[in-house]
Amino acid sequence: MGTTFLNGTHVLSPSLVSTISNKACQFTMTFRNEGDDNSVYYGQGGLIRGDKIAETPGRRATAGGNSNSSKRRRVSFSEYASYVAKPVTAKHNLELEPGDYEYLRTSIKFVDGPEKDVSMPDGGCKMTGKVEIRARTEDTAPLNWDADEMSFGDEISRPQSSLTKKPRLYVKAPTNFRLAVGHKIGIAVYRTFDITHEDAGAPINVRLEDVYGPKHQVCIYTGAVTEVSERSGTFCHSINTFESCSGAVIFLLDKGQEDAPPKEVADGMVVGIHVGGLDTTNNLAFLLK
Repeated sequence: MGTTFLNGTHVLSPSLVSTISNKACQFTMTFRNEGDDNSVYYGQGGLIRGDKIAETPGRRATAGGNSNSSKRRRVSFSEYASYVAKPVTAKHNLELEPGDYEYLRTSIKFVDGPEKDVSMPDGGCKMTGKVEIRARTEDTAPLNWDADEMSFGDEISRPQSSLTKKPRLYVKAPTNFRLAVGHKIGIAVYRTFDITHEDAGAPINVRLEDVYGPKHQVCIYTGAVTEVSERSGTFCHSINTFESCSGAVIFLLDKGQEDAPPKEVADGMVVGIHVGGLDTTNNLAFLLK
């Protein structure tokens, strides 16, 4: 759709595609390794919108000076309203890997801008503890995952920063919204790296670009919620992902919702963060509360 690649069984409006495409960003984590060289890892993530810190420029008078006939001037991206921005990704993207001994930096990159550093306090962390997502039943096996898998960065509050501009920022769904099985969801992925059939868990005869789209372009994948565990703050979903999608922001679609949430919710608002694949058809996400 335009310059955005879409894949999945569900639809979303052109306006939502356009809006979400501005928000997709790649997270790049850099560590120093034992060879005194740098190890670079890729993931996904996003910026969550907080309080407003600067208004969009208002109207100005016409050349004749008559304020009664003033028109709103065209606003460039840099002049949009600014909001506090909070980076978020999967915590394991920031984990210290074997062979690495020092976390150096995390940067984020959008499709139409340069890399920018963000401060992630969990950089160089070690994952500890497990959370029970699903207990064993007669029909299902138990399911556990690393606890506390969402990592939030330091707030960005500089009005002049491109990272605080409204088009870059995801909006959380209201606290009274309850995600349910069947809700239609999506993720927007931007990557500058190649993926392999092993990354995607795909047969070698599958042309990956047909499924996941090209690099250097925003790609939106859709699916549905398949299981919700309020107890552990997690849910499962059917979006088709690949390795390095961890941290992708999961948003509600604005079309085809069963038991549709209120219109003000189902317009791309954020409900969770994708953290990993369970098998070829099921993925895990943590609820963004």
